[in-house]
Amino acid sequence: MFERLCRCCGVKAYHLGINYQPVLITLYIIQTLCIILIAYPIALWGILNSFIPYKLTRYFAKKTAKGRDQFDTSKMIAGLVLFPLFWVIQAVVVYHLSGTGWLLLYIISIIIGSYAALRLRGEYRRIIKDLKVFFLFLSKQELKEYLVMKRREIEMELARLVRIARSLSINKQST
Repeated sequence: MFERLCRCCGVKAYHLGINYQPVLITLYIIQTLCIILIAYPIALWGILNSFIPYKLTRYFAKKTAKGRDQFDTSKMIAGLVLFPLFWVIQAVVVYHLSGTGWLLLYIISIIIGSYAALRLRGEYRRIIKDLKVFFLFLSKQELKEYLVMKRREIEMELARLVRIARSLSINKQST
């Protein structure tokens, strides 16, 4: 019942432990704005520069893998070839169009952008889920209190069962 209600509301265990105080909310807003205004544009640059090799990697992995268990290996091998190949081609184009200074800047930007794209995978969904839960608890404070109380009851019941199991184990060992 408890898990079903949490799943239905989109609430994770860590949401119940958060004490939504103004300082914490302010820090979360600042962090989220930094992610949205700084990290996402950098990640978008990495995604744009890696879009073609990404799509080709998936395509070749699907064609060469002989089963689900080989798909990840095929994808990794194709990616090890295709990503550097495309980045080198792009770097050569940048060099011929703009020179060495822009080439270095471009290479650094691809590395940082690709890293940001990998790090932020799923971050958008987490932010949206956290905001939904925050506004849910803001509008229905009694829901959070109810869930916290139910979790405490479950924890107390588990602790009681552990004590019983230990005492049975001790009694069994002494006989």
